[in-house]
Amino acid sequence: MSSRNGNGNVERIPGKAALAEDIQLFERIENSLYTAVIADALDELGQHDQAMREFIRPLSPDCRCVGWARTIVCQDVYFVPPDPYGMELEAVDSILPGEVVAVSTGESKRNAPWGELLSTAAMARGARGAVIDGLVRDVNKIQTLDFLCMRPVSSRLTPKGAAWWSTTTCP
Repeated sequence: MSSRNGNGNVERIPGKAALAEDIQLFERIENSLYTAVIADALDELGQHDQAMREFIRPLSPDCRCVGWARTIVCQDVYFVPPDPYGMELEAVDSILPGEVVAVSTGESKRNAPWGELLSTAAMARGARGAVIDGLVRDVNKIQTLDFLCMRPVSSRLTPKGAAWWSTTTCP
């Protein structure tokens, strides 16, 4: 959900799903802009270094996803907690319609926090895509789902006993 501020700009109301007008805006951006144009515009506004790292690549060349960010941190751990998937499920359950899931792993190569199951769950919750800075598994299955996903490399690893999840809502 969003509202207009005093300047007429759209601002997100944290914890609320995107409205139909938000989705229309996201689709217009996806269809008419591209990364270099957005990066240049942000540079002009004094927001330097706002592009994704060079190693994060789409699963398919035509992948574009725009939406409010659902930020998730997935940290390395070196033990299996009593409920190894509890925080992961809580993070995925927090996804709202119109969001792009942004998972930060600190570029970990110890676990693959994203795959077919989380893509399916994110799609069911109305996510517009996912950007992961770590390993992703089940790439062929994600492509079959037609879920928009960006990641550095693929892996067979699992997050069980290797990752600790937390989520925040950031504008």
